[in-house]
Amino acid sequence: LFLTYSWQYTGNKPTNTYHLFNHLLHDGELIAQIDGRGVPTHYWQDGDQLFTYFTLTLPETLPVGVYQLYTGMYTWPGLESVLLSDGTTSHHISEWVRP
Repeated sequence: LFLTYSWQYTGNKPTNTYHLFNHLLHDGELIAQIDGRGVPTHYWQDGDQLFTYFTLTLPETLPVGVYQLYTGMYTWPGLESVLLSDGTTSHHISEWVRP
């Protein structure tokens, strides 16, 4: 899966370093993930639109069932989840059913 995200930053200039995660779940179980460095925070300004790109490698065979894709951030190296504007630690990107 080739993933491209557009993030909008609002707020004060952050002081932490952030990494991003992408999790593919199948019926609630982690099937694949890719993490990566975010855009360096010393460049962030209120209202900036940030773009990130990932390639999520999928297993050769995927079981039948429901798949959900989530993305989010955590501090580095502290590994603390970052709350999104809605108070959650991840954003649900999509869901599909493999028959």
